Amino acid sequence: MPFFKSIFQAFQKYARSIGMVILSAMLPILSSTGITVLLLYFENELLLWSFWQWLLLYLGVSLLMGFALMPTTLMAFLTGYFLGLEATPLMVVSYLIAAYIGYNLGLFLEGKNLHKNLLEKPKVHRFLSSLKEKSWRLIILVRLSPVLPFAVTNLVFSTIRFPMKTFLIGSLLGMLPRTLFAIYIGTKAKTLRSLLENKDTVDFPYSEIIVILLTIITVFGVGRMVRNSLKVANESENL
Repeated sequence: MPFFKSIFQAFQKYARSIGMVILSAMLPILSSTGITVLLLYFENELLLWSFWQWLLLYLGVSLLMGFALMPTTLMAFLTGYFLGLEATPLMVVSYLIAAYIGYNLGLFLEGKNLHKNLLEKPKVHRFLSSLKEKSWRLIILVRLSPVLPFAVTNLVFSTIRFPMKTFLIGSLLGMLPRTLFAIYIGTKAKTLRSLLENKDTVDFPYSEIIVILLTIITVFGVGRMVRNSLKVANESENL
């Protein structure tokens, strides 16, 4: 009973943070349905857009991704389909703006308070300090994964309080391979509908293998760092 009571008390204390994580994971999935309908309806018009119209759209999309209202991978697919690999810089800048917004949104909503509460526990403090020492590798590995929700990882990083410069550069280096891959898949799509329904990946038979490989690299890399940081925290506690 004491064990379950402690779990319940912890859940109560961090209920808002848990709710934010769940909402951040669900919002992009739910909103993508509406975005898909709009894209299919306006596909012909979008194909005729000028550079400046696209630039304004990317600025708007940066806000949507930053506030967890649009999946980043979906935008990378669309970049490839409508504009090709030449538009990669637009996607990269949009991604960085979204990461900056998401990080600061996490700080504003809960990150500062949650970080302060976590630091009150010496063992957790040592664990987070150890993770911070591996900040570059951790951020790059997390961003490398095509399956980890962008908005959720922003919240986690804001809680750990990585330096903004490290966070942005690490995010850029980590997201670039999977973003280029998604954009390339978009360039291979014959129609927008087939792209959105994931039917065009058959033209690139190694797409599933690449996704699985990136995910495995992330899981093993992050898992190893977390285990090492837990070991450091436990060893310090026993001194």
